Amino acid sequence: MPLKNGQIQPKRRLWFSSPLGSWCLASTEAALISLDWEGNARTTPAGFREDPETELERQAVALLQHYFRGEIVTFDALPLQLTGTPFQQSVWQSLADIPYGETRSYQWLARQTLSPKATRAA
Repeated sequence: MPLKNGQIQPKRRLWFSSPLGSWCLASTEAALISLDWEGNARTTPAGFREDPETELERQAVALLQHYFRGEIVTFDALPLQLTGTPFQQSVWQSLADIPYGETRSYQWLARQTLSPKATRAA
């Protein structure tokens, strides 16, 4: 169910622990819609659940645990439903195109999105 600002209303929220602290994974029945760390999550851990209940949650948490252990992981198999402005979508796509283990500057990212003056926004 979309919200007024165009974001998707999550059906489920799962909080799980990692070496970097607690994370909140939000999803609908069909796709992941956000992953936020505790200090940035849009929700409070009032409904804290640590045990994944759906196959999608199990897959996502397993991949993230591998990632946090420093293993090379691809998240391509996870269905995502990302909402954002065209600029945000462009930034996310450019980030996804960066090869594993490599870094890029914000200036590079802004140029990739065809907005070379948007370094700070990127």
